[in-house]
Order: sequence, then C-alpha cells, then structure tokens
Amino acid sequence: MPAGWPGTIKRMVVEVAQQVHAPLESIGYMDGLFSEREDEFRSLFSGHALRAFHCTRLLPHEEEWIRNRGLLLLTEQLVMERIERAVDVGAVTRQTADDLLRSHVFATREHDNREKQVCFFLSPRVFEDRVGAV
Repeated sequence: MPAGWPGTIKRMVVEVAQQVHAPLESIGYMDGLFSEREDEFRSLFSGHALRAFHCTRLLPHEEEWIRNRGLLLLTEQLVMERIERAVDVGAVTRQTADDLLRSHVFATREHDNREKQVCFFLSPRVFEDRVGAV
C-alpha cells in the first residue's frame, strides 16, 4: 500500500484485506476486490492527489500527441491511427503493421473488457514483485 495514502483509505484497504484473508502486499493485484464497495472506495480519494502509473510503449510522436491532445480513451480508430503512423515514421514495417491490424483487441473482438477504462497501478513496486503483471 503506498505510504502517502490518507488514513481513511489505508483503513479500508486493511479491512478488505482482512475480510478476504489476503496479505496487504497482494492487495493491488486483486482485480475486483473492491467491486462491492467501489463507490465508497472511490469517494475516499476525493480531494487527494493520486500518483499512478500506466504502461504503454510510446513513440516520440505519440508523446507529442499526448501533450497536445491529452490521454484518449481506447478506440479502434486510435489503435489503427497509432499503427499506421508507426509505419509512416519507420518504427514498424508494413508487414508488422498488417499483423498488428489483424491482431489488436478490436480486430480480435477482445475489447469489451477494456472499453471506458483507464488501467493503472499505484505503486512502482509491481516492477519488483510481479513484473509480468504489467
């Protein structure tokens, strides 16, 4: 659990961990753990700054896009635009791009569980403990 979390959040995390008999260090890896109390959990963060981490391989022009347009929700158009631009700048070959166009989450219809979500993690410790989870 991140050291800088307010006491109210720490108390809820400890409470939920005890209810499911989970060690505190694994609490960040337990998808859906707070689903029954999600609104309550989210409300505890109101008024507090939150530092989170998100892993995405970005090419230099994509970094510029984010600076200019901000983070965008994942859409099929965005995925296709990223792939085509990667070809334009020479980051991938046309053959690799064609493979990516056939295998991205929208092409394989695996996008339902990712729509309208921003996925992140709260502690860089995941890189030490479970790097394969990122």
